[in-house]
Amino acid sequence: MMKLCTVDDQEWQQVAPFVDTLILPVASCLMEQKQVPFQSLHRLERVAERVEQGLQGRVFLLPTIVDYGMAAELFRAVIHNTVQSLQKSGFAHLVVLTDEKHTHLGDDESLDSPVFSMITKVVSCEPTDDMWELEKHVREATESIVQNWQNSY
Repeated sequence: MMKLCTVDDQEWQQVAPFVDTLILPVASCLMEQKQVPFQSLHRLERVAERVEQGLQGRVFLLPTIVDYGMAAELFRAVIHNTVQSLQKSGFAHLVVLTDEKHTHLGDDESLDSPVFSMITKVVSCEPTDDMWELEKHVREATESIVQNWQNSY
């Protein structure tokens, strides 16, 4: 698995020439009365991991950025600055996988670049979603990434 928290320097040197796509999960995790929405956060991360596994060798999974209830404008600025930094990283594509709370992340036209493509996929993280729903999100995200690759040539 090509994940920032598991890959070592030697392994990265071997695969880096082939990896051109970053996956950035963005999740909300609003905790109230000691209730933590673990299930929705874990679902989003499972989708991201499954997409990475299905496209292994060409994608690199970044750690999830979690919104713990930050003011919307402030969190948008965090994501904007993160994406701007990633645009300078040498990768050609960024895929933002997010929950329903952050559907606006793909609307930032100031992040458009002719040499760096960004797509945003919304993943439903409802507790009632079953395994079939999870697989649907994996398939849709994977298809979007492949289509993005094909359109970039």
